[in-house]
Amino acid sequence: MDLAQRSTRLVKTLALGPLQEGTGTWLCGAFDLALGRYADASSAFAVAHQLYIAAKAPGLTLLMEGYIAIYARF
Repeated sequence: MDLAQRSTRLVKTLALGPLQEGTGTWLCGAFDLALGRYADASSAFAVAHQLYIAAKAPGLTLLMEGYIAIYARF
């Protein structure tokens, strides 16, 4: 989790774009979900979803919608 957070901060600092930022955000959200931090996971997935839309990455946008659906079960 710590490494994923550090990587995401680096992506933001280097301004690598919404696709890479979305991936880092999603990964942090996946860790949050696994750790039972449901509110944090939900927030991360929503942000990643918007980043993937901005990146024009339809497959990853659908992936986030799937994760959001998983979260909705909790």
